[in-house]
Amino acid sequence: MMSRLSQTMPVNPSLHTIQDLQTLLEQGKRCELVAGQLIELPPHSRHHALIGSVIAAAVYIHTKARSLGEVSGSDGLFRLGVNPDTQGETVRIPDVSFVSANRHQQPSAKGIFEGAPDLVVKVIAPEEHYTFVRASLRDYFAHGTLRIWVIDPESRIVEVFTGLDSMTTLSADSILEGGEVLPGFSLSLTDLFAPLEMQ
Repeated sequence: MMSRLSQTMPVNPSLHTIQDLQTLLEQGKRCELVAGQLIELPPHSRHHALIGSVIAAAVYIHTKARSLGEVSGSDGLFRLGVNPDTQGETVRIPDVSFVSANRHQQPSAKGIFEGAPDLVVKVIAPEEHYTFVRASLRDYFAHGTLRIWVIDPESRIVEVFTGLDSMTTLSADSILEGGEVLPGFSLSLTDLFAPLEMQ
């Protein structure tokens, strides 16, 4: 059974498999597989769910109209290889992701995409440790992700990463743009965070 532990601690010191991860996901657990360790994720808040829905819808509408690629929500699983030290697999699950049409592939029989998405959207959840977020960014960029949006619903800011050490902070009336990953995409932070103002 999976216990509630710090995000930096493995559930079990032995290596776990993708099958172990999928079993827990089917039970409604929120977790990822990192170097063979099952890491529990904090629960979604209402704000987290609202912002995830807004950004997923905006990206989907933009990409669908232009046949740019495939958008996934928090059910998109991405296998990011095997840790050379532990031989454990890593499977990350972004809140929202985009894979360009020229990279699109059918998921494996286990429903997992091999490799990293072009765009990752991470919505910060309550109690989420930034060290854990930083580790996930490192994994994504190491495996080919081009752009990551880290959205903080509580502070109403978006951090745009084009590399692990290349980040721009957007706030207030800023415009979130897709750059070379999502050409022509733009969304004002006012519109992004509008649902929170009605809470």
